[in-house]
Amino acid sequence: MKIIPLKTSRVIKPGEDITDTVAKLIRINIDNPSTGDLIAFSIKAISISKKYIIKISSVHPSKKALKLSEKYKVSSEIIELILRKKVVILGGAEGVLATLNNGVLIGNGGLDRKNVEKGYIVYWPDDPDEEAYKIRKGLYEKLGIWLSVILVDSHVNPLRRGTTGIVIGLAGFNPLKDYRGKEDLYGRKIRFTIQNIADELASAAHIYMGEGVEETPFVYVKNPPITFCEHCTSEMLKLNPSECIYMRDNFNRMGLSIY
Repeated sequence: MKIIPLKTSRVIKPGEDITDTVAKLIRINIDNPSTGDLIAFSIKAISISKKYIIKISSVHPSKKALKLSEKYKVSSEIIELILRKKVVILGGAEGVLATLNNGVLIGNGGLDRKNVEKGYIVYWPDDPDEEAYKIRKGLYEKLGIWLSVILVDSHVNPLRRGTTGIVIGLAGFNPLKDYRGKEDLYGRKIRFTIQNIADELASAAHIYMGEGVEETPFVYVKNPPITFCEHCTSEMLKLNPSECIYMRDNFNRMGLSIY
């Protein structure tokens, strides 16, 4: 497997044809792009190009948003948008809310002001898997090859410092490798282990995407260890809180459910 960052050396603009932008970068930077390769997109680049942005001054915080803003020191406008989108708020720390958006644990519901034009907030597409599918199809039309696609954001893991990549949407491959029922090196049957290939690829891509001024919203992965799957989506990665060793008791205490 070879990971190749595709640097734009500029910012992505609202309304930009991002599929065309990436196709041009692939033609310039990738020798022999092939069906079976994978392309990682920053979810923020997708959101900006598709105009999933909102002017901060147009958001008028409710009393609830103002109260939570005072408690957690998070922008009241961001909290208001979180509330409008019916994102589950689990708690938080100073400067960030712990939230569950579309089955994904993420800070501030995935809403962000970093690396977006001043005065605006960027948010996730309503259907990230559909966006990934459209990109996959569009790249086939422009390049004549079927690339797998992942849409990547960053998040933090419990009791770990720093951000890593996580898949928000995908198309074209099976995101999981199931070891259950197979034997380990000593012949013991594996009972529970399922490897999350998609998020591991997202983290590899995120190393190059970075969090600041890298201007690298796309990463090409040559010969990734993935299996083709036309109908697979990021829903396969999601786990009901009742099955999660970290979240089960917390959700039971709070009386919450996302399914």
